[in-house]
Amino acid sequence: NMPGMRDYRASISSTGNVMYNFPTILTITCRITVTYFPFDHQVCKLKLGSWIYSGKYIDLENLWEKVDVSNFLTHNEWDVVDTLAKKNNIFYICCPDPYPDITFHIHLKRKPIFYTITIIFPGFLINILTFMGFVLPPFSEEKITLHITVLLSTTVFLLLVQDKLPSSSEGFPFLAAYFAVSMGLVCISCVFSAIVMYLYYRIPEEHHIPWLVRYIFLDKLREILCVKGEKALNDESVVQITDIRSVKTGESLSQTKCVEIHSGSEYRIEPGHSLSMEGEIPEYAEDSNHRHQSCGNERHITNEWKLFSNVLDRFFMSVYLCLTIANNVVFFSIINNYDGKDIPLQ
Repeated sequence: NMPGMRDYRASISSTGNVMYNFPTILTITCRITVTYFPFDHQVCKLKLGSWIYSGKYIDLENLWEKVDVSNFLTHNEWDVVDTLAKKNNIFYICCPDPYPDITFHIHLKRKPIFYTITIIFPGFLINILTFMGFVLPPFSEEKITLHITVLLSTTVFLLLVQDKLPSSSEGFPFLAAYFAVSMGLVCISCVFSAIVMYLYYRIPEEHHIPWLVRYIFLDKLREILCVKGEKALNDESVVQITDIRSVKTGESLSQTKCVEIHSGSEYRIEPGHSLSMEGEIPEYAEDSNHRHQSCGNERHITNEWKLFSNVLDRFFMSVYLCLTIANNVVFFSIINNYDGKDIPLQ
C-alpha cells in the first residue's frame, strides 16, 4: 500500500500519455551486517513493480541510472554514498509474459561520531584505569580493590552498550569482540593482583623461593624490567625483644622475637620486657648470636618474597600492556582498513 495514492488522480494527455504523480512515504526493511559497526556500510534495495499486471499491460522504465537525491534531507545517523536504479524482467512459471520491476539500490554509510564518543572512548578509558591498578605498590590493598571496581564498571557499561548494538545473526561485530577481550583482560588483572598480594605477604618460615624461580625472576627479569631491589634492613633496625623473667629461669630465649624498627617508628616495651644487648648476659651470648643470625635469615627471605612480588607485578603489568595494545591495534586496524568500497550495489 502506498499512502496518498487514492488522494490524487492520474493526468492523461491528448497523445495518450498517462502521468500519475502523488506524494507518499514508503517504509522498507533492510538486511544489515553489523560486523563493522559503528563504521559499517549498508545497501538497501527498494523494489517497485506490479504483482497483477505483466509487462504486456504495464511496462516500467527507469529514466536515470541514479536516484535523484537533490531533495534528500540530511539524516542524523546515515549518509547516502551512492545509488543505482536497474530494471529487471522476471519470468514466472505460471505466466509466459515477464513482470518488470525497477529496483533502487541505495548505499548508506553510518555516522560513527556518536558511537565513538559514547561507546569506544569510555572503553578506552576503562583500559587506562585497569593499567593504573598495576602502578600501585604490591602491598597496597587498594590495588585489587581498584581492579574489582573496574571489573564491575565494565560489566555495567557492557549492559548499557548492549542496548545500542544492533541485533543481527548475520555477523558478530568486531566492537563486541573488542569489549569481550577488554573485559577478559580486566578479569585477568584481578587474578594478577591477587597473586602478587599473596606472594608479598608470604610467611618466610614456611616457604622458600625455589632456585629456578629466583634465577628467572630475581636474576634475569628484574634487570630486564628495571625493578630495583628492596634495600636490606640494617642490623640496627632489627632488635631482639626478650622476656627478662624467663632469662632468669633459663627459658628466656624461647620468647625472643625479631622486630623491624623503621625510621620514625615508636615501640613501647611492656613491663617485664627489655631489649637484650650484646655482652649484657655473657652466658647466653652464643645463643643470642644464633638468634640474631636466625633473624637475619628470616629478614632476607622476607625481602626476597617482596622483591619477587615486585618483579612479578611489573611482569604482569607488561603482559597486560602488551595484550591491551595488541587488542586496540587489531581492532582499529580492521576498522581503518574498511571503507565499504567492496560492497556491490547490485
